[in-house]
Amino acid sequence: MTQKSPKSKSPKAGKNGGESKKEWTWQEVAEHNTESSTWVYVEDNVYDVTEWVPRHPGGREMILLFAGRDCTEAMRAYHPFTEKPYAVLKKYHIGKLKGASELVRWRPDTGFYKTVRERCGTFFKENNIDPIQQTTLYEICRFSTSIGFELVGLYFLTKFLRDLGVSLLIRLLLAAAFGFVGVMVAVNVSHLASHLPHFHMPNLNYYIGWLSFDVCLGLSYDIWLHEHIVGHHQYTNIITIDPNAPEGFGDEALYRSSPHQNWYQRFYYQFIWLPLISCLLIVEYRVASIRYWFKGFRKEVRVNPYFLGTRSKILFLLGKFLWMYRVLYMPVWWWNCPAWEALLLFVVSEIVAGYFVGITFPANHITDKVDWPVATKDEKTGGWKMDSEWAITQIKTCKDYSNESWIFSNVFGSLNNHSCHHLFPSMHHAHYRKIYPIVKQTAKDFKIDLPDVGTYGELVYDYINNLYTLGSEASKPKFA
Repeated sequence: MTQKSPKSKSPKAGKNGGESKKEWTWQEVAEHNTESSTWVYVEDNVYDVTEWVPRHPGGREMILLFAGRDCTEAMRAYHPFTEKPYAVLKKYHIGKLKGASELVRWRPDTGFYKTVRERCGTFFKENNIDPIQQTTLYEICRFSTSIGFELVGLYFLTKFLRDLGVSLLIRLLLAAAFGFVGVMVAVNVSHLASHLPHFHMPNLNYYIGWLSFDVCLGLSYDIWLHEHIVGHHQYTNIITIDPNAPEGFGDEALYRSSPHQNWYQRFYYQFIWLPLISCLLIVEYRVASIRYWFKGFRKEVRVNPYFLGTRSKILFLLGKFLWMYRVLYMPVWWWNCPAWEALLLFVVSEIVAGYFVGITFPANHITDKVDWPVATKDEKTGGWKMDSEWAITQIKTCKDYSNESWIFSNVFGSLNNHSCHHLFPSMHHAHYRKIYPIVKQTAKDFKIDLPDVGTYGELVYDYINNLYTLGSEASKPKFA
């Protein structure tokens, strides 16, 4: 699949287009991806939601993120327990989609997703639980132990403990422990913010995401939204689209984690060198955030204009400046820590954080017993289609572990119940271990295999063993 920028000019729709029978191609819809003209399509219906953008309860950013795109699966995933959004959409209907979708089309839900949504919705209603929020005390503790420690941690390592005469060796060990604070920010705050379940206050939620991603981690919240929300969650493990999957089927791929990829000699020892360089994943994200600002694409996912405008540029540059100022300038110039020592402490904490994120995130999807969906050509529309349902694919492309672990569920962002997160991305991660039995039973009822293992150690072992197996010369590709 090769993404092409839309070039055709489409006529403007009237205000609140009504039940017009006009047909629009995906290229024409894609042109309307700005704040002044915002179109989306759900299944084969096209909507002009420009007037709804400033009124959207989840914030304008989420609507503008999906502007000009297929929102079929995102609508269900981000409104799992209510049909009200569909009633709102009817007012903005302007016509039908003509021909193919932009990327791929999934088979309609045959009952699994509807059933698991109803069962989980009943659970939250009967127990009087808000699926988006936790208690105020919980949120205060979470923020104070992640963002708070991240912002003051370097002061203790490079100033406070140094002035007390604590040796560099001990501070290096503490820096390694401090690396897990960065992980907590990444998965317990940043990742959660990108899916909206912090507060019923979208503006606050957005700036929490910016503070944690840009200022604390030196990344880009706006680019992450495109990469993670649009690319990874909508098209999980589809190599040509998912930014978290390998770069491609051929020689462009750095490593081989799918049986569909071609095999090359350099993959033979990937089970050794890939885990060793996993600590560079966060660095790669920082570099990629700059690259995709100029490129305007992340694989086949377009970066929408709102996120490349003046406001976003200011926040992007300000975030990079504040991150550099905080991690290097302040320790050296404010607290008189030798530059080499400040850099060493920072690098140690980065390596620890990088290894945890760089192995755990891929191991949830790039491991054995998970699916690697491949799109096929739709002879009727000329577009691409998936021979599977979206929700079932989410189950089959995620690997869970330590499902009952309170630490993974509350401290490390519930990455352990990853299938639940992919089915219900807008849910607060602390609730996933509560609904996991429901999801697992529903999958069993529909005869769907849910890949999981008992412990985190088993997950990592399966990840490395999968790299070994697919790196073997005897492993033949099934698709090229």
